[in-house]
Amino acid sequence: MAFSLELGEEISNITCDCCGGRFKSVGGIIKKDDDACWVYFATLHTGHTDIMVGLTVSIGKWWDDTAFDGRHWILLTVKPSEWNFNMRIEEPEALASDLKDELCAVADYVVVEDPSNA
Repeated sequence: MAFSLELGEEISNITCDCCGGRFKSVGGIIKKDDDACWVYFATLHTGHTDIMVGLTVSIGKWWDDTAFDGRHWILLTVKPSEWNFNMRIEEPEALASDLKDELCAVADYVVVEDPSNA
């Protein structure tokens, strides 16, 4: 499976309402073998003591407002560790999904390849 990432046009710099810290909001498209298959949205919190990313990966017809039943998504919290990064699935229903492994593989790819996380 050959993935590629197309970063969205807008990277937003946002101020946290609770603490005044800064974070980024980004989104993009993930392609598999040149076909757009997934979208992702991420918030990168760098203004807090613990750096954290909130990452949502979605597969389905996100361009079709009537295709809700055909959409699947996973919400993860991603935190760096000394040697890698740790992901925690935040939506328990995603654990039972047949697409869980594929969604997690895409999430791994986004965390490594999204240029806005540098």
